[in-house]
Amino acid sequence: MAELGLVSDVGVRKAIEHLPAILGRGERVRCAATCFLEGRSGLVVATSRRLLFVYRDQTPIDVAYSDLRGFRAKAGVVAALTAGATLYPV
Repeated sequence: MAELGLVSDVGVRKAIEHLPAILGRGERVRCAATCFLEGRSGLVVATSRRLLFVYRDQTPIDVAYSDLRGFRAKAGVVAALTAGATLYPV
């Protein structure tokens, strides 16, 4: 948890445990934070290759940086993520 820069793992312990299985070979976590998206708590993770939203052990929302058009967050709540024409609202 400390290596992700998180103060607490409350509500995201399963997502943290699932993260190593999601990362590709040589992919590194650059920054991680707890978040709420689509009514679920999870992790938003910026890696060396992409932006991920990880929830427990479910399939993550995965956005390549080349597809990322916008990202807004306020007080730990992800407000919107735009990838091409896709919008993921809270």
